[in-house]
Amino acid sequence: MEELLDELQLSNQNAGPLADGYYRNKQDGYKKVSRKIFLRSTPRIFLIMSFVVLTSLYSNSFDLDAFVTTLPLVLILFSIVIVLAIRNQKKVFESYLLYISPDSIIREQLNTPTAEILHKDVQEIIKDKSGIILIKGKSVYDRIIISDQIDNSEILEESLQKIKPIVSKKWVSGFVWLQLLFNVISFLALGVFYKSEEKIFVLISATVLAGISIWTIISYQRSKNISYGRKNNVILTGIFLLFIITMTLYRLST
Repeated sequence: MEELLDELQLSNQNAGPLADGYYRNKQDGYKKVSRKIFLRSTPRIFLIMSFVVLTSLYSNSFDLDAFVTTLPLVLILFSIVIVLAIRNQKKVFESYLLYISPDSIIREQLNTPTAEILHKDVQEIIKDKSGIILIKGKSVYDRIIISDQIDNSEILEESLQKIKPIVSKKWVSGFVWLQLLFNVISFLALGVFYKSEEKIFVLISATVLAGISIWTIISYQRSKNISYGRKNNVILTGIFLLFIITMTLYRLST
């Protein structure tokens, strides 16, 4: 299976034909996807900038001249990070390969764990109004996402219908809003933890931050839709968690 998938991924890069049961993303499909990535990144950047601005304004050592000078540099840095992320995601997008075998559905992708769901384990197949398809397995971590830029989508949907009837339901926007909500809660909790002198508020905000950090570490490590690079980045989350725990113990003991 691995040798065959390697050959098919090479075929994918060369825009050659695929064998029956195999599907890849459209060669020009990433243009639309990259715009969506940029638009979804904007609220997160706005939250980060708002947090930096508010904490700076409430800081006793706030320097307006230094802030005005630093802000453009920060914006440029964020722009560079977004551009690099979009370029990296293009490689992942173009390497996407879906195979519907007689017994299972398999998704292969660059630098990402292989996802496989047996036909008998498919709980639900949902198609969002945007065209993105979500295949749910038994576990919350058994998920296969199919882009709206998948090639031969009509043939693919016919094959999926034979496994489980496709249900039309909004889920992408809900997922995006959930991510945004977690970001808002995280920054609010971080702001309270950073500024509050009341021990009860320090404890509550620290508990929220620790809970989100632990959930992030577990979900990132168990998910098959997150690249190995992003999985390795949870080390930073672990360091942040240790920092929160250490600072909480220190602030509660003083």
